[in-house]
Amino acid sequence: TVAGNVGFGLAHLPKAERRQRVAAELEAVGLSDLADRQPHQLSGGQQQRVAIARSLVRRPRLMLMDEPFSDLDTDTRASVRQEVLQILRAHGTAAIVVTHDREDAEALADRKVGMEDGALREMWK
Repeated sequence: TVAGNVGFGLAHLPKAERRQRVAAELEAVGLSDLADRQPHQLSGGQQQRVAIARSLVRRPRLMLMDEPFSDLDTDTRASVRQEVLQILRAHGTAAIVVTHDREDAEALADRKVGMEDGALREMWK
């Protein structure tokens, strides 16, 4: 289930705390009503939010996201990108986002780094 997927990394916690944290994370990403569904039953944007919740439920200070929106259609991509940005800010979690999409970089970045052939070419705010 979606709830089981989000709580996967919390097996070391007591069941009650695990349930509480999963419920809070699903609420944060707007998927509380889908907790009992299977991930394959969700839209691409909803699946992306499940992945974000699964990562954030462990309360990281930093996340690495590699092409996080590449499988989404243009309309979904723009809305999910903004939702993810709001969720990360609400959690106080920083993210390093690797992308080839200029719109993703412009929308998400506080700072940007341009690389070519594995070498740093430019950095700007």
